[in-house]
Amino acid sequence: MRTAFFPSVILRLIGALGLVPSCVWASVPTLPAPGAPAVPGAPADALRDIAPPVDLPFWTPKMLAVAVVGALLFVGLVILLIRRWQNRARPCPAPPDPVQTALRALEKLANPSAEPLLPKEFAAAVSKVIRRFLEAKHGLAAPRQTTEEFLAVTERSNRFNATVQEQIRTFLGRCDALKFAPPGAADDARAALLSVAFKLVREDLA
Repeated sequence: MRTAFFPSVILRLIGALGLVPSCVWASVPTLPAPGAPAVPGAPADALRDIAPPVDLPFWTPKMLAVAVVGALLFVGLVILLIRRWQNRARPCPAPPDPVQTALRALEKLANPSAEPLLPKEFAAAVSKVIRRFLEAKHGLAAPRQTTEEFLAVTERSNRFNATVQEQIRTFLGRCDALKFAPPGAADDARAALLSVAFKLVREDLA
C-alpha cells in the first residue's frame, strides 16, 4: 500500500503546480493513507469484524471409530472379569468316591434286568470293576496288567496283608473259573464271583 501511495501524492503535487492536466491526476485513484480505515466513514482505529464461528461436528468418522473400539474393549474387559469371578467363586467338584463308584457298577451287573452277558463277558466286566477300583483307591495300575503281573504287584506292596492278598487271588481265580464254567453252573459261579467282589470293595480293600 505504501508503494502505491507515494506516486499518487507526487502526481497530485505536480497537478497542483499545473504541470499535469487536471484530467490526468483526477483519474488517479486515491488510496487510503497508512492506518486509514478500510471502510469510508469509519474511524481510523476501527477493526474489521471477526468472522462468525464455524460449527464443527463432534461425531466425526474418526471420533466414531475411536468410540466404537473403546466400547468393545470395555465390554470385553467386563466379560473377562465376570468369568474370572465366576471361576473363583465356583468350588471345584469333589472327586468321585472309588468305593461308591465300584459298588454302583457291581450292583448294575447284579441287576437281573440288566443286559445278559456271556460267562466270559460277565467275568471280564466284574474283573474290570475291581481293577479300576484298585487303581482309583490305591494307585495300582491294575487295568493295564495281566493277572500274574497284578498278583506280583500286590504281593510286593505293603498296603495289603496276607489275608487281603489271598482274597484278591481267590477273586481272580473265580473270574477264570467262570470263563470256563459249564452252562449249568454258570449262575452259581456268577453269584459267587459277585459275592467276593462286593466283599473286596466294602471290607478288604476299602
